[in-house]
Amino acid sequence: MNFETYNTIANVTASNNKFYFDEDDVEITIPEGSYELQAINEFLRRIIPRKRLQYAIHDDNNKKHDIDGNDENKDFP
Repeated sequence: MNFETYNTIANVTASNNKFYFDEDDVEITIPEGSYELQAINEFLRRIIPRKRLQYAIHDDNNKKHDIDGNDENKDFP
């Protein structure tokens, strides 16, 4: 008999799913779930450049645009 489980216990929860970067503490929310470290790394590498671009573009009122459609909330790989 062989019993194997992979990613069955959530390692990202509401208590640890926030990632902050840059001087302004830009926040990225990682969707809750069970992930390998490589998947989290790939997710952050994809989202961070988009967030940087999002905060670099300002309209006439100097408000921040959400140009990426909040891709951070899409299904996590």
